[in-house]
This record gives sequence, C-alpha cells and structure tokens, in this order.
Amino acid sequence: MQGKVTRLGVIYPVGGGEQDYYRFAEATGGAVRIFLVTTRLYGEDKDHDVTSLLKSGDINALGIAGGKLQELNPDAAIWACTSASFVGGYDWSLEQAAAIGKAAGCPAGTTSLAFVNALDTLNLDRVAIMASYPESVSTRFKAFLERRAKYTVNIQCLDVLSGWDAALIPAAQIKEAACAVDHPDAEAILIPDTALPTFHLITELEDRLGKPVLTANSVSLWELLRLAGIHQRRAELGRLFMA
Repeated sequence: MQGKVTRLGVIYPVGGGEQDYYRFAEATGGAVRIFLVTTRLYGEDKDHDVTSLLKSGDINALGIAGGKLQELNPDAAIWACTSASFVGGYDWSLEQAAAIGKAAGCPAGTTSLAFVNALDTLNLDRVAIMASYPESVSTRFKAFLERRAKYTVNIQCLDVLSGWDAALIPAAQIKEAACAVDHPDAEAILIPDTALPTFHLITELEDRLGKPVLTANSVSLWELLRLAGIHQRRAELGRLFMA
C-alpha cells in the first residue's frame, strides 16, 4: 500500500459502531481513507423488525447512496448493514451489491455476503451466532448462511429492538454472550450487527474461545479491502486478517 491511498466507501444505516472504521483508517497512517454515507432508517425505535429492514435495504435507496459515493472515487464500497442485507434473502443481497457497484463505479458488496466470503476464506462451515436481533430476524440470517452451506449449530438472540439500542450494549455483555453461545461443533463465532463496535474485543475473544470470531464490522472492512485488491495482515483484528 506504500504510496497509494486506498479509498473505501461505506454505506451505513445511521449510528452505532462506525467508529470501528474510522479507528482502522487512522491506524493505517493515511494509507486508507473511509468515506461513510448514511441511509435513512425505517421503523424509528424498532428498526430490527423484518418490515423495517426490508425498507432499509431497498435497492433503489442503496443505489442513490452509491451514487453519492461515486463522487468520492472509491476503490470499493459496501452496504455495511447485516440485517438489512440478509433479511430479503441471498439473491436480494447480491442485487444490493450490484446496484451499489453500478452507482458507485467500483466493486461492491454487503456485510452478509462478506460473512460468507470470510467463512469460505477460512474454510469453515459450522458456526455459532450471537445475534442482537429478535428471533424473527436472527433466523433469517441462519437461512441466509445455509444457502451457501454454512450451518448454525447454536444461536442466541438478545432481542434488541434497534441498532441504536444495540450500540449501547456494554462490551462486557457482548463478550459474555459470545462466550455463552460457543458450541463444541462451532468452528467460528459470528456477531452479526454493524451497530456493535467490536474491533477492540476480537483478539480477546479469540484467545478465550480458541477459534475465529467474525464480527459485522470486521468482515465488512475485510471485504472492502479484498474488493479493492488490498491484503492487510492485521493481528489486532483477528484470524481473518491473518489468513
């Protein structure tokens, strides 16, 4: 990356864990720049319901956001919202990525697709999920993963009604829930909510659990770098970034 600034576009559903991205960019000493465009949330204080998430992930709305990024000349872009990229199914998520990529003029993805690509890179197929969402939403993530032969051996739903509320979950509670959902058959722990700031928790959890811990923001950032053709080994972000 010497001599080149990598420009990464993040479409984000307003508020939560966006500091993860800014802290990463700062840690690269200017080699990476993050451009974050927010989208409108639907459902107000209850955006973790299926109807609101389908509206949040509207293809046309994401295309508009991608157009805003296009003006910033990104090398890659991503819809950094897990729930509003899996709730409509696997093909829907592919359509989201295609719409963003066309509008932004660069390779693009979604956080849900990033989870699958990360698991493929690590050659892992069985996971445990620590989801902040209600069960009605969390089960759709399980189905999304199954579409690509990734099987859930255990799942815990915290039943948090919005991303704003999820962002307020204490780090100690996130760690406790991640450890509690672990299962002997799970090859990785997934924490699928970009509202949760998690970069500072990953290596501690991996050391405790002895397996990869993939969080929404970590796989989103990894996918952005991959789509931009950049491979950064970052031990502080866990095993995925060392693969």
